[in-house]
Amino acid sequence: MPPNPFGADGVFTKIGEHIPIVNNGIQELHRRAGKQEALERARERNPIGANGALTHVGEYVPGVNLAVQELHKRAGKTEALDRARERNPLGAHGFITQIGEQIPLVSDGIEVLHQYAEQHEARERAHGKSAARMMGKDGAITKIAELLPGSNILAAALHEKAGNHEEAERALDLLRNWRDLGSPDGALARLAEAVPGTSVVAFALHLQHGKYPQAVRSITSTSWVTVKIKSTIFCLKYSSVKELAVQNIEIISLELRPKGQSLMGGMLDMVLHFLEIDKSGDRRKQSRARWMGGRQGKSQSTSPANNANKRMAKFEAKVNDRLLEIVNWLIKRMPYYMELMLKNCSLSLEEIHQRKLWLRKVLVMRLPPATEKMIMAVQNAIPAAKASRGSLEQCHAPKCHMNEAETRIPEMAAAASCFGFAACLGLHAPTGLAACLAGTFAGVAMLGRSAKRRVIPWLNSQNDKSWKSYMAPKRPRSAPSSSSLAPVEANIESMGVIFDLPDKEVNLLSKPLVEYAMKQALCSGPSCLLRILAWPLRMWLASLFAEKTAHVLIHVEVSEQVVPGPPYDIWLPTLHAAMLLEVNLNQGSYLASARVAVQESMIQEVIEHLARQSQRWDLRELDPRLEGFREPLRPEFNLDVGWLPQETVRFVISDASLTLQLPH
Repeated sequence: MPPNPFGADGVFTKIGEHIPIVNNGIQELHRRAGKQEALERARERNPIGANGALTHVGEYVPGVNLAVQELHKRAGKTEALDRARERNPLGAHGFITQIGEQIPLVSDGIEVLHQYAEQHEARERAHGKSAARMMGKDGAITKIAELLPGSNILAAALHEKAGNHEEAERALDLLRNWRDLGSPDGALARLAEAVPGTSVVAFALHLQHGKYPQAVRSITSTSWVTVKIKSTIFCLKYSSVKELAVQNIEIISLELRPKGQSLMGGMLDMVLHFLEIDKSGDRRKQSRARWMGGRQGKSQSTSPANNANKRMAKFEAKVNDRLLEIVNWLIKRMPYYMELMLKNCSLSLEEIHQRKLWLRKVLVMRLPPATEKMIMAVQNAIPAAKASRGSLEQCHAPKCHMNEAETRIPEMAAAASCFGFAACLGLHAPTGLAACLAGTFAGVAMLGRSAKRRVIPWLNSQNDKSWKSYMAPKRPRSAPSSSSLAPVEANIESMGVIFDLPDKEVNLLSKPLVEYAMKQALCSGPSCLLRILAWPLRMWLASLFAEKTAHVLIHVEVSEQVVPGPPYDIWLPTLHAAMLLEVNLNQGSYLASARVAVQESMIQEVIEHLARQSQRWDLRELDPRLEGFREPLRPEFNLDVGWLPQETVRFVISDASLTLQLPH
């Protein structure tokens, strides 16, 4: 039997639930029939219900909105009532109210209404275009009056009466006022900001000249703006240093106060301008290939969702361009970082010299600066480093094995020496010199065999000590006592980020490193001797190791330090890393491979310290385009870092806020 079209779930019943008035009758029928599920569905579909389509439309209509608010209030729909109040076109933040606030004199009356209703944010917004502000000490009318002979004297008198002595002197200086006519705070800019419609032109001019405070002031006409973001989520891809990329930026609940119709778009334009133009006014280099590849589809749809995706893709591209600039800047500062590293190594050398005095004849007391070739090799190798997330055991040096094959040279030489010595004594044969040489050779061969049995166990033991030292629990690290940073506990974990150098970069890096070690790190005598004996010594070592390579593990520890600015000094905790080098004992490049491992907890700790220190910085010191804000720009936020598969780190910035105190 076919279903009843007029039943609780019939097709005509469902159609009727979308028709005003008819819906109410259907609800009554569902209620009498005890069809609770159908009743709830009808209530949701009611076009004139609390969440109906016609109700939503009516909330935007002047006058009708007030009636809808009353209905919500009587029905006890608190959420719908708050929504209707927010949408009221004649309310504190309604679009008709904001249009009226752009008209001088009308905005004065609206300001009084806001003050009576205790709507302080709306009052601040309305005051921006009021006649009272236009005739204030920095208002548009006052600025124009200061340009005209005679009226400037009246303006100076009013300034003096109000106690504004600097402004009074400014009003009397006609030449200066005309010279500053086109300045960001001059009469033309003030007039453009005050006249409805031309404030957009003033915003564009301020933005073009890098005057961000005046640009924000021109579209808000307020003395302050507060930016709040509930959450910002983005991922950082780190498959290699030169391919660092920010992906999937998501901004949740961006709120600007006081509310304004053009404020959101203006702030977005300012952020894009900041990313596109540097502080010198030059256009930054664009990595168009990065974001155009894989982001340009065939569809040319102009839907709002598609346009939003395009804007976000462009924003991500600009962020990645700036990220690459930061990476390049850090690489250019590599000489400074290498100087710090060599300084730490010199301190370790001093401790070694105190324990083993004989090393003073071999190793220099203090390492000299890195050579230019060495610096260039490191700078070229870092961008090519491949990064991956994995177990730190990948950086644990494998055991070196001894080549078990041994020759009978020592025994044969000893026998020859004994035979020669016996012949010399018994037969008076001239074999004494040969016996002496054979004995010496036998002694050297036995010494080599003894060294062979000691070198490989010693190397394995040193690698184990370095590994235990690297993986040992570290003491809690915190910022200096003068800092407001809270201590961060060091977490011991087996996961980390592994950096591997490609073979090409390893070969290019090997030669300058070996030259530095032989010519700079060793004293002149041992250095010369080592260069002479380098080939036979290398061949001898190759005969010792079964793998023809030797793995050396180094625990790199950089003490906590303050990295000088500009503009702010950055405090860094003690840093630890494990460096695994594979030394080639056969002919060719000395260095076969290089790998560096860093614990995830170490990276996260550094990020958290940098984030906390940045909250004490005044952003005005970082870029001259921000200097015009009256008060320090210190962002507040919480940061959470999470590690994801496929070499990705997720950053979650929550409860971010920043207050902009605009120029008068």
